[in-house]
Amino acid sequence: MKDLPEEPVEEPRQYQGKLAVIVDDCGADMTTVRALLNTGLPFSYAILPDKEFSSDILEMVKSRGKAPMLHLPMEPLSRSAMSEGNRTIMTNTSAATQQALVRKHLQSLPGVIGVNNHQGSKATADKATMKAVLQVLKKENVFFVDSRTNSASIARDMAKQMGVATARNDIFLDNSSNVEDIRKQIYKAFAMAEKNGSAIAICHARKNTAKCWQMYAEDFKKSGITFVPVNKLLY
Repeated sequence: MKDLPEEPVEEPRQYQGKLAVIVDDCGADMTTVRALLNTGLPFSYAILPDKEFSSDILEMVKSRGKAPMLHLPMEPLSRSAMSEGNRTIMTNTSAATQQALVRKHLQSLPGVIGVNNHQGSKATADKATMKAVLQVLKKENVFFVDSRTNSASIARDMAKQMGVATARNDIFLDNSSNVEDIRKQIYKAFAMAEKNGSAIAICHARKNTAKCWQMYAEDFKKSGITFVPVNKLLY
């Protein structure tokens, strides 16, 4: 019996469409953010509040002319998975408490132009919590991107109803930390952008994610995809 032929390696082709990439979880490590900035691609950088390098990364992102965002900690379905402790917007606190925390985090990162949720699978499905959060974002004139950590999220629809510029994530790129897996996901994002005209993808400020973008940046730039900051894809 003959060996089956190996599956052909996917050859990069020419794509059309716009792709915005948000880099989540910025704040704990300067090296990965610097590496991603050095690709020259117009990523948007979602910065966690009150991390060791949050302010430094904010200034670095702004100085490079890229889009800085607040990566707003919000309550996940599993409390045990909650990574940001008392910095997290909780569904069981008052609207005033929630709003004060949103304002505090925005003020800690002056100049951010938008917000997306960190975790938040419970909070983004909770109408009262999202209303409280979005009221602040509307007043501060910043947009909200739903990271879509929960398929039951109401965040984007509520933002549209309340007049907050919004969009939502279409694909996570680095659920696997394997460089080749990440590369394949990036090409999946290209295909989504081509099919729909545009797409939004989220990756993270992690070593192998930065390595993948660095290794293949020139290929990606020649792909035909137009990379844009996420604020260019809002509605």
